[in-house]
Amino acid sequence: MLWWRRRVHKGISRLKRWGPAGPRIDRWLNYLHAWNRLPYRPDLRSPRSFNELILASKRDFRGDMTLARRVTDKIGFKEWLEETPERRPLIVPTLEVFDAPHELEGRTFARDTILKPTHMSGAFLLIEEARRLTAREMRAFRRWHRRDHYRRMREPNYKGVRNRIILEPLLRGRDGLPAEDFKFFMIGDRPVMILFAQDRHTDQTDQFYSPDWELLDFRRAHTRRPEPYPRPALLDAALEAAADLARPFPLCRIDLYLLPDGVIKAGEITFFPDEGILPFTPPEADFEMGRIARALMVR
Repeated sequence: MLWWRRRVHKGISRLKRWGPAGPRIDRWLNYLHAWNRLPYRPDLRSPRSFNELILASKRDFRGDMTLARRVTDKIGFKEWLEETPERRPLIVPTLEVFDAPHELEGRTFARDTILKPTHMSGAFLLIEEARRLTAREMRAFRRWHRRDHYRRMREPNYKGVRNRIILEPLLRGRDGLPAEDFKFFMIGDRPVMILFAQDRHTDQTDQFYSPDWELLDFRRAHTRRPEPYPRPALLDAALEAAADLARPFPLCRIDLYLLPDGVIKAGEITFFPDEGILPFTPPEADFEMGRIARALMVR
C-alpha cells in the first residue's frame, strides 16, 4: 500500500471509531474506505466485482437483520443452531461464558481450550497448556471487551451485540495441529468459492478453490501455496451444511471445521467478508468471482 493510502486508511479508521454514527455516515465511511483500499473506484449501483457485491450488501442489506445480529453473537449463533435438530452436531461445545474480563483473573484454564470475545471477529487466545492468563493477555481482553465492533467496522449486524467472552475446546485437525478453516463464500445456498486457511495460528497461508475443489489462480491477504491440497473427504457434506446455514441470507461466508474423525463443526457466519475492501491479486480475479456470484444471484 502506498504511503498516502496508508495515511488515508488510518484517518478513515479513526473516523469510524470516534466519528458520528448512523446509516448515512456509515455508508460514506465504508465507501471511502473501499475506494482507498481497492485498485478501482467501487460502483455500488451496478456492482460487478466480488468486493462491490459485499459493499452493496453492506449498504443495503436484503436479508433479515434481526436474525443476522442474533447469529453474529457467537452465543446467539449456537442457540440458533440448537433450534434445528439437524444442525445440532455442528455446534462447538461451550465450556463457560464470562460477562466481563475480571472473571478471567486468577483462573487456571485447562489445556487445549480457546477464549474468544463473543461480539467481534478475529480475536482469540489459544491455551495449549493448563495455565493462568498473563498480564498482557488480560490487557488484551479488557481492550477487546471495551471495543464497540459496530463502530470499528460500521457493519450493522454488530450493532447491539452483547460483549461477553466464551471458552471452548480447541479443535484439533491433522497431525494434532489446530483445525484448519474452510470458509464457504455463499450467494444464498449456492457456493461461489472456498477459502482454505492453513496454519492460521502461526504463519497463515490461504488457497481459494472452486466448489468442485479446483485450485483458483489468485490470492488475497496471505501467501498462496502453489500445490493443491487433496480434496477433503467431507467436502460434499460441508457444502450441504454451508448451503443450509447460508439459505436465509443473500450473501455471506460460512466458516466450518472439517475434523479428522469425520465431524464437521461450525465456526461463524460472516456477512461482509473482509469488509469488502480486501484486494484480489491479480485484480481481474475480483471481477471474475463477481461475475460468478452475479450469475448465481439470478438463478
